[in-house]
Amino acid sequence: MWNLISLLFVFTLTAREISLEEAECIALKYNKELNALIELANVSYERAEEIMSQYFPQAQFVGTYQKSEEKIALLPGILPQDNFWQTGFQFNQMLFSKELYHQIRAGKLSHQAMEYEVENLKNNLLFQVRSTYWLAVLNLDDIAIQNENISILTEGLQQEERRAAAGKSAIYQVNQSKVSIANSKASLYTAQKDYKQSLNNLKNLIGIDPNEDIEPIDKQIDLGRFLNPFFASDCYWQELALSYNPDLLRQAFEVNSRKQTVYSHTAEYYPVVSSMASYQQQFIGAPKFTKQRYTWLGGFQLTWNIFDSFGRESRIRQARYRERSSRFDYERIASNLQRDTLNQLEEVRESLAILQSSEESLDLSKLALTQALERLKVGKVTPLEYRDSALEHARSRHIYERSAYNLLRSYYALRRISGIDINE
Repeated sequence: MWNLISLLFVFTLTAREISLEEAECIALKYNKELNALIELANVSYERAEEIMSQYFPQAQFVGTYQKSEEKIALLPGILPQDNFWQTGFQFNQMLFSKELYHQIRAGKLSHQAMEYEVENLKNNLLFQVRSTYWLAVLNLDDIAIQNENISILTEGLQQEERRAAAGKSAIYQVNQSKVSIANSKASLYTAQKDYKQSLNNLKNLIGIDPNEDIEPIDKQIDLGRFLNPFFASDCYWQELALSYNPDLLRQAFEVNSRKQTVYSHTAEYYPVVSSMASYQQQFIGAPKFTKQRYTWLGGFQLTWNIFDSFGRESRIRQARYRERSSRFDYERIASNLQRDTLNQLEEVRESLAILQSSEESLDLSKLALTQALERLKVGKVTPLEYRDSALEHARSRHIYERSAYNLLRSYYALRRISGIDINE
């Protein structure tokens, strides 16, 4: 039964090894949620371009044809006719519109806010990829710990069985050793399941085929390359967050966009001036399409909204309320960032303290296991006591590896809050 279950969890030898840096690059290129948001950012860019196009010349072809039941003389001296053709080209050019000017600026700022929305998603995606990658490494290390533990316990069981055969041990102690092995196997199955699920989550995040076999190139969590930044000051991390956090920068552009919207509605008090020209059959239709006489007609048009029953004033007030709301959102996000930075720094310090404590515990349990093995060889301790030392050592290793992962995850969370990865 044990061999059959082991086969269910065997990992393919052809699995592609993937580093954390490679996983990050793949995620930034193929993550589906990120690509969907990038397309929406492209929409916002085209919307800004659409608004700007109103400042450029507009040309269109216009044509009409009408037929009357009776012949009609539209003007004195012109023969009556029942067919009316009128076609030609019309041209328009915006000359002055303060409202349109601020709409263009608001559109550009809105697009920049959308770009930082994309950067914010990248920031969160990097954190998720890193956390999931190192969780897979942690699960892989758990598998190694459980396999080693099972090997030690199996050796202890064999010694206990030899002692029982010689009448130096009770069957009760043999059964206790078997129970410990069974429990360790159950923990191994859980670690194998967690490892596979972590890999599945990682593949989903980076956007690759869920059936592709991958495994992390790292087999253990190495904190050596991450420790130095932990000791930066609180003010350093707070300044980073207020300078580079993409969510805060997005909200800053949103505030400016709202401000331009206020200016746009205020500009409704100003006139709109444009030029117009046409090259077409003028005034009345020709009896045949080929009989049309095209002439040029040009001029200027001024539109001035004098009074619209206070609708303009209402639009201005609405825009101002939205601007104030966005400013309060900006202040809220900035305040939350400072709070989250301080809280996350405390998380890092706690994780570092727990790691140091668990490292001491691991060293002591390793020493105790070595001493127990030496005493077992000379018959000063029973295999049952040695088994207890082995279980305690495995538990200490698990706590240490979990503490290392928690510290690393806390550090990545701090980087996510600061936005430093997006700036780099």
